[in-house]
Amino acid sequence: MHEEDRLNISLLRKKKQLTQKELSELSGISLRTIQRIENSEVIPRSFTLRKIQETLGIELDNLALDP
Repeated sequence: MHEEDRLNISLLRKKKQLTQKELSELSGISLRTIQRIENSEVIPRSFTLRKIQETLGIELDNLALDP
């Protein structure tokens, strides 16, 4: 995942006025996973990105997907 993509997730989450914990609860993704994605500690799977996309109401066009 590129630095820009990580920032996009964080910025879009904040734009929706959601905390990491709230995004975790709404998406069903663990809080630690959200934190690790936003800190570029992991490359999220496409399934995880889709859950974030659905929760935030964003397109995946600018986010990297794993094969």
